[in-house]
Amino acid sequence: VEKIQGCLRDELTLQGVNLRWAQGEIHAERLHLKWQPAQLWNRRLIVNELSLSGVIFQDRGSEETKPFFPGWPPAPFWLTKIQGRIDSFRLHEGVYRRRNQDPIKLGQLFSRGAWDGKALVLQDCALSGPWGSAEGSMKMGFAKPFLILDLKASSAHEYNGMDRLTVKLLLAPTDKPDEAAGTIRVSGQKQNAEVLGLESELGLTPAALSWRNFRFLNPGRKGTVQSEGSWSFGVRPSLQGRFIFDDADLGPELGMTTNLFGELEIKGPLENYRGRV
Repeated sequence: VEKIQGCLRDELTLQGVNLRWAQGEIHAERLHLKWQPAQLWNRRLIVNELSLSGVIFQDRGSEETKPFFPGWPPAPFWLTKIQGRIDSFRLHEGVYRRRNQDPIKLGQLFSRGAWDGKALVLQDCALSGPWGSAEGSMKMGFAKPFLILDLKASSAHEYNGMDRLTVKLLLAPTDKPDEAAGTIRVSGQKQNAEVLGLESELGLTPAALSWRNFRFLNPGRKGTVQSEGSWSFGVRPSLQGRFIFDDADLGPELGMTTNLFGELEIKGPLENYRGRV
Protein backbone atom coordinates (compact mmCIF):
# COMPACT_ATOMS: atom_id res chain seq x y z
CA VAL A 1 0.00 0.00 0.00
CA GLU A 2 1.48 3.33 -1.08
CA LYS A 3 -0.73 5.68 0.98
CA ILE A 4 -3.19 5.30 3.89
CA GLN A 5 -5.81 7.83 5.00
CA GLY A 6 -8.44 7.54 7.72
CA CYS A 7 -8.89 5.02 10.50
CA LEU A 8 -9.65 1.30 10.45
CA ARG A 9 -12.35 1.67 13.12
CA ASP A 10 -14.77 3.50 10.79
CA GLU A 11 -13.53 4.83 7.42
CA LEU A 12 -10.35 4.06 5.53
CA THR A 13 -8.88 4.99 2.13
CA LEU A 14 -5.94 3.14 0.58
CA GLN A 15 -4.06 4.20 -2.53
CA GLY A 16 -1.71 2.12 -4.67
CA VAL A 17 -2.83 -1.27 -3.34
CA ASN A 18 -1.01 -4.39 -4.60
CA LEU A 19 -1.86 -7.94 -3.60
CA ARG A 20 0.28 -10.78 -4.97
CA TRP A 21 0.16 -14.55 -4.61
CA ALA A 22 1.51 -17.52 -6.55
CA GLN A 23 -1.38 -17.69 -9.02
CA GLY A 24 -2.04 -14.02 -9.65
CA GLU A 25 -1.94 -10.36 -8.73
CA ILE A 26 -4.46 -7.58 -8.05
CA HIS A 27 -3.67 -3.88 -8.29
CA ALA A 28 -6.08 -1.10 -7.26
CA GLU A 29 -5.35 2.59 -7.63
CA ARG A 30 -7.78 3.37 -4.80
CA LEU A 31 -9.77 1.43 -2.20
CA HIS A 32 -12.33 3.11 0.07
CA LEU A 33 -13.94 1.30 3.02
CA LYS A 34 -16.63 2.54 5.40
CA TRP A 35 -17.84 -0.07 7.88
CA GLN A 36 -18.94 -0.85 11.45
CA PRO A 37 -16.26 -3.12 12.97
CA ALA A 38 -17.94 -3.02 16.41
CA GLN A 39 -20.65 -5.28 14.97
CA LEU A 40 -18.12 -8.09 14.65
CA TRP A 41 -18.67 -8.77 18.37
CA ASN A 42 -22.26 -9.69 17.40
CA ARG A 43 -21.02 -11.94 14.57
CA ARG A 44 -22.19 -9.41 12.01
CA LEU A 45 -20.12 -7.84 9.25
CA ILE A 46 -21.63 -4.49 8.26
CA VAL A 47 -20.05 -2.64 5.34
CA ASN A 48 -21.68 0.67 4.46
CA GLU A 49 -19.50 1.35 1.46
CA LEU A 50 -16.74 -0.48 -0.40
CA SER A 51 -15.39 1.01 -3.61
CA LEU A 52 -12.39 0.24 -5.79
CA SER A 53 -11.06 2.10 -8.80
CA GLY A 54 -8.39 1.37 -11.38
CA VAL A 55 -8.43 -2.38 -10.67
CA ILE A 56 -6.28 -4.81 -12.69
CA PHE A 57 -6.62 -8.54 -11.99
CA GLN A 58 -3.83 -10.62 -13.52
CA ASP A 59 -4.73 -14.33 -13.40
CA ARG A 60 -1.73 -16.66 -13.68
CA GLY A 61 -3.57 -19.83 -12.75
CA SER A 62 -2.42 -23.08 -14.32
CA GLU A 63 -3.93 -24.40 -17.55
CA GLU A 64 -4.51 -27.90 -16.16
CA THR A 65 -7.82 -29.45 -17.13
CA LYS A 66 -10.37 -29.51 -14.33
CA PRO A 67 -13.94 -30.85 -14.11
CA PHE A 68 -16.41 -28.43 -15.70
CA PHE A 69 -18.59 -28.51 -12.56
CA PRO A 70 -16.92 -29.72 -9.34
CA GLY A 71 -20.21 -29.77 -7.42
CA TRP A 72 -22.36 -27.25 -5.58
CA PRO A 73 -20.03 -25.03 -3.53
CA PRO A 74 -20.34 -25.36 0.26
CA ALA A 75 -19.84 -22.36 2.52
CA PRO A 76 -16.77 -22.44 4.80
CA PHE A 77 -17.74 -23.42 8.36
CA TRP A 78 -16.74 -20.05 9.85
CA LEU A 79 -18.90 -18.23 7.30
CA THR A 80 -22.03 -20.12 8.38
CA LYS A 81 -21.61 -18.63 11.88
CA ILE A 82 -21.85 -14.98 10.85
CA GLN A 83 -24.24 -12.66 9.02
CA GLY A 84 -23.58 -9.48 7.13
CA ARG A 85 -24.40 -7.01 4.43
CA ILE A 86 -22.79 -4.57 2.00
CA ASP A 87 -24.92 -1.48 1.40
CA SER A 88 -22.87 -0.26 -1.55
CA PHE A 89 -20.16 -1.96 -3.61
CA ARG A 90 -18.66 -0.07 -6.55
CA LEU A 91 -15.97 -0.98 -9.04
CA HIS A 92 -14.66 1.71 -11.38
CA GLU A 93 -12.65 0.75 -14.47
CA GLY A 94 -11.86 -2.90 -13.81
CA VAL A 95 -9.69 -5.06 -16.09
CA TYR A 96 -9.28 -8.86 -16.01
CA ARG A 97 -6.48 -10.65 -17.84
CA ARG A 98 -5.98 -14.42 -18.02
CA ARG A 99 -2.28 -15.27 -18.39
CA ASN A 100 -1.14 -13.81 -21.76
CA GLN A 101 -4.61 -13.43 -23.25
CA ASP A 102 -6.12 -10.10 -24.26
CA PRO A 103 -7.49 -8.13 -21.29
CA ILE A 104 -11.23 -7.94 -20.66
CA LYS A 105 -12.51 -4.50 -19.64
CA LEU A 106 -15.23 -4.75 -16.98
CA GLY A 107 -16.10 -1.04 -16.90
CA GLN A 108 -18.36 -0.02 -14.02
CA LEU A 109 -19.99 -2.36 -11.46
CA PHE A 110 -22.44 -1.65 -8.63
CA SER A 111 -24.22 -4.01 -6.27
CA ARG A 112 -25.70 -4.47 -2.81
CA GLY A 113 -25.42 -7.76 -0.96
CA ALA A 114 -26.50 -9.65 2.15
CA TRP A 115 -25.50 -12.94 3.82
CA ASP A 116 -27.60 -14.75 6.47
CA GLY A 117 -25.30 -17.69 7.13
CA LYS A 118 -26.95 -19.91 4.52
CA ALA A 119 -27.63 -17.82 1.42
CA LEU A 120 -26.11 -14.92 -0.50
CA VAL A 121 -28.38 -12.23 -1.95
CA LEU A 122 -27.17 -9.73 -4.55
CA GLN A 123 -29.52 -6.86 -5.45
CA ASP A 124 -29.48 -3.87 -7.78
CA CYS A 125 -26.53 -5.31 -9.69
CA ALA A 126 -25.45 -3.16 -12.64
CA LEU A 127 -22.49 -3.73 -14.95
CA SER A 128 -21.49 -1.57 -17.92
CA GLY A 129 -18.61 -1.47 -20.36
CA PRO A 130 -17.71 -0.95 -24.02
CA TRP A 131 -19.65 -4.12 -24.90
CA GLY A 132 -22.95 -2.88 -23.40
CA SER A 133 -24.66 -3.18 -20.02
CA ALA A 134 -26.32 -5.72 -17.73
CA GLU A 135 -28.47 -5.56 -14.61
CA GLY A 136 -30.17 -8.05 -12.35
CA SER A 137 -30.37 -9.84 -9.04
CA MET A 138 -29.40 -13.22 -7.61
CA LYS A 139 -30.06 -15.37 -4.56
CA MET A 140 -27.83 -18.42 -4.03
CA GLY A 141 -28.07 -20.98 -1.23
CA PHE A 142 -25.04 -22.83 0.10
CA ALA A 143 -26.54 -25.08 2.78
CA LYS A 144 -28.61 -26.67 -0.01
CA PRO A 145 -28.48 -26.16 -3.80
CA PHE A 146 -30.66 -23.14 -4.50
CA LEU A 147 -30.39 -20.42 -7.14
CA ILE A 148 -32.64 -17.62 -8.39
CA LEU A 149 -31.24 -15.48 -11.19
CA ASP A 150 -32.91 -12.57 -12.98
CA LEU A 151 -30.66 -10.99 -15.61
CA LYS A 152 -31.16 -8.39 -18.36
CA ALA A 153 -28.33 -7.53 -20.76
CA SER A 154 -28.10 -5.06 -23.63
CA SER A 155 -25.43 -5.15 -26.31
CA ALA A 156 -23.81 -2.08 -27.83
CA HIS A 157 -23.95 -3.86 -31.19
CA GLU A 158 -26.55 -6.19 -32.69
CA TYR A 159 -25.57 -9.86 -32.41
CA ASN A 160 -27.39 -12.58 -34.39
CA GLY A 161 -30.28 -10.22 -34.93
CA MET A 162 -30.60 -9.37 -31.21
CA ASP A 163 -29.61 -6.39 -29.07
CA ARG A 164 -31.09 -7.47 -25.73
CA LEU A 165 -31.15 -10.70 -23.71
CA THR A 166 -33.11 -11.67 -20.59
CA VAL A 167 -32.54 -14.77 -18.45
CA LYS A 168 -34.74 -16.08 -15.64
CA LEU A 169 -33.44 -19.14 -13.80
CA LEU A 170 -34.87 -20.96 -10.79
CA LEU A 171 -33.20 -23.98 -9.16
CA ALA A 172 -34.55 -25.41 -5.91
CA PRO A 173 -33.31 -28.31 -3.74
CA THR A 174 -34.82 -31.77 -4.19
CA ASP A 175 -35.23 -34.69 -1.78
CA LYS A 176 -31.71 -35.83 -2.63
CA PRO A 177 -28.72 -33.93 -1.19
CA ASP A 178 -26.51 -31.97 -3.58
CA GLU A 179 -29.21 -32.02 -6.28
CA ALA A 180 -31.49 -29.30 -7.60
CA ALA A 181 -34.28 -28.93 -10.16
CA GLY A 182 -36.06 -26.01 -11.74
CA THR A 183 -36.73 -24.02 -14.89
CA ILE A 184 -34.99 -21.57 -17.21
CA ARG A 185 -36.39 -19.00 -19.64
CA VAL A 186 -34.20 -17.09 -22.11
CA SER A 187 -35.50 -14.36 -24.40
CA GLY A 188 -33.60 -12.61 -27.18
CA GLN A 189 -35.02 -9.30 -28.33
CA LYS A 190 -34.52 -6.63 -30.95
CA GLN A 191 -35.94 -3.17 -30.33
CA ASN A 192 -38.01 -4.63 -27.43
CA ALA A 193 -39.63 -7.29 -29.65
CA GLU A 194 -38.86 -10.96 -28.95
CA VAL A 195 -37.11 -12.71 -31.83
CA LEU A 196 -35.90 -15.82 -30.00
CA GLY A 197 -37.02 -17.75 -26.94
CA LEU A 198 -35.79 -20.82 -25.06
CA GLU A 199 -37.46 -22.49 -22.10
CA SER A 200 -36.83 -25.79 -20.34
CA GLU A 201 -37.05 -27.82 -17.16
CA LEU A 202 -33.64 -28.49 -15.60
CA GLY A 203 -32.08 -31.02 -13.24
CA LEU A 204 -28.64 -30.57 -11.67
CA THR A 205 -26.52 -33.21 -9.92
CA PRO A 206 -22.78 -33.31 -9.16
CA ALA A 207 -22.42 -35.54 -12.23
CA ALA A 208 -24.60 -33.89 -14.89
CA LEU A 209 -26.99 -31.18 -16.01
CA SER A 210 -30.15 -32.58 -17.59
CA TRP A 211 -33.02 -30.95 -19.42
CA ARG A 212 -36.47 -31.97 -20.59
CA ASN A 213 -39.44 -30.25 -22.23
CA PHE A 214 -36.91 -27.95 -23.85
CA ARG A 215 -38.64 -25.72 -26.40
CA PHE A 216 -37.10 -23.47 -29.00
CA LEU A 217 -39.43 -20.54 -29.68
CA ASN A 218 -39.13 -18.23 -32.67
CA PRO A 219 -42.09 -15.87 -33.06
CA GLY A 220 -43.24 -15.50 -36.64
CA ARG A 221 -41.82 -18.84 -37.80
CA LYS A 222 -43.84 -22.01 -38.02
CA GLY A 223 -43.04 -25.36 -36.44
CA THR A 224 -41.42 -26.39 -33.20
CA VAL A 225 -38.11 -27.78 -32.00
CA GLN A 226 -38.08 -29.70 -28.69
CA SER A 227 -35.33 -31.52 -26.85
CA GLU A 228 -34.35 -33.63 -23.88
CA GLY A 229 -30.93 -34.80 -22.77
CA SER A 230 -28.01 -34.31 -20.41
CA TRP A 231 -24.54 -32.78 -20.20
CA SER A 232 -22.18 -34.97 -18.18
CA PHE A 233 -19.47 -33.14 -16.25
CA GLY A 234 -15.91 -34.27 -15.85
CA VAL A 235 -12.47 -33.63 -17.24
CA ARG A 236 -13.91 -34.58 -20.64
CA PRO A 237 -17.56 -33.41 -20.68
CA SER A 238 -19.97 -35.31 -22.91
CA LEU A 239 -23.40 -34.61 -24.36
CA GLN A 240 -26.38 -36.88 -24.85
CA GLY A 241 -29.35 -35.24 -26.50
CA ARG A 242 -32.48 -35.89 -28.53
CA PHE A 243 -34.02 -33.18 -30.72
CA ILE A 244 -37.49 -33.43 -32.23
CA PHE A 245 -38.46 -31.33 -35.27
CA ASP A 246 -42.14 -30.81 -36.07
CA ASP A 247 -42.81 -28.83 -39.27
CA ALA A 248 -39.75 -26.72 -38.44
CA ASP A 249 -38.72 -23.91 -40.77
CA LEU A 250 -34.92 -23.54 -40.85
CA GLY A 251 -34.90 -21.53 -44.07
CA PRO A 252 -32.90 -18.54 -42.71
CA GLU A 253 -30.21 -20.91 -41.40
CA LEU A 254 -30.05 -23.25 -44.42
CA GLY A 255 -30.79 -20.76 -47.19
CA MET A 256 -33.77 -22.76 -48.50
CA THR A 257 -37.40 -23.36 -47.60
CA THR A 258 -37.80 -26.31 -45.22
CA ASN A 259 -40.58 -28.23 -43.51
CA LEU A 260 -38.61 -30.55 -41.28
CA PHE A 261 -40.13 -33.50 -39.42
CA GLY A 262 -38.00 -36.01 -37.54
CA GLU A 263 -35.53 -36.66 -34.75
CA LEU A 264 -31.83 -36.10 -34.22
CA GLU A 265 -29.85 -37.93 -31.55
CA ILE A 266 -26.24 -37.18 -30.60
CA LYS A 267 -23.97 -38.69 -27.96
CA GLY A 268 -20.37 -38.30 -26.87
CA PRO A 269 -17.76 -35.57 -26.23
CA LEU A 270 -18.11 -32.48 -28.41
CA GLU A 271 -14.84 -33.12 -30.23
CA ASN A 272 -15.91 -36.66 -31.22
CA TYR A 273 -19.67 -37.05 -30.92
CA ARG A 274 -21.82 -39.49 -32.86
CA GLY A 275 -25.52 -39.66 -33.60
CA ARG A 276 -28.32 -40.61 -35.92
CA VAL A 277 -31.16 -38.93 -37.77
